[in-house]
Amino acid sequence: MMQVNVQEAQNDLLKLISLIQSGQEDSVVFTQGGKAVARMEGCQEKPNGGYIKFGVAKGELNYSGDFDECNDEIAEMFGVKT
Repeated sequence: MMQVNVQEAQNDLLKLISLIQSGQEDSVVFTQGGKAVARMEGCQEKPNGGYIKFGVAKGELNYSGDFDECNDEIAEMFGVKT
């Protein structure tokens, strides 16, 4: 993490972005009057555009046959009428 005064950062913004893109810095904290006021971090692409792919655990999860046995009791605990 690198700390940079806001005034200095105005002149070096492209350099700071380059440091993050190259991995030399993981983030840059901007300071004003000696206090942190903002942070810049790199963006990471998430696989699948960040969406959950349904069905990836098909056949991997096991549960007992009485899984739903207590539904009415649980609903009552939460004040829900079934």
